[in-house]
Amino acid sequence: MQAIFKYIKEFYHKEFNLYYFLIILLLIGTLIYLNYWHFLERKYAAGGRTKLSNFLGYYLLYFIPFATAFVLQLLFFKDCSYFSNVWFWVILLLAPAFFFLE
Repeated sequence: MQAIFKYIKEFYHKEFNLYYFLIILLLIGTLIYLNYWHFLERKYAAGGRTKLSNFLGYYLLYFIPFATAFVLQLLFFKDCSYFSNVWFWVILLLAPAFFFLE
């Protein structure tokens, strides 16, 4: 158990970026506010008349915060070499589609 705490402490000292965390927290908080007070999901994501329009709505609802979090890493972290990997882009583009299937 002590090794786990040591690993977490090392992570916070070397990798944790408070400004990145706060921006992501603001992004998530804003999206939660928009969803619950302005019915973002009901009006835009699930408001389509066809299965394809619902898919595109949900895809964008999940893709925008997911991709934004990764793009913001370019501003806050030095080693973002995974952006040059093709599989990163495949996963980035396909992952939001899997959330629709649930």
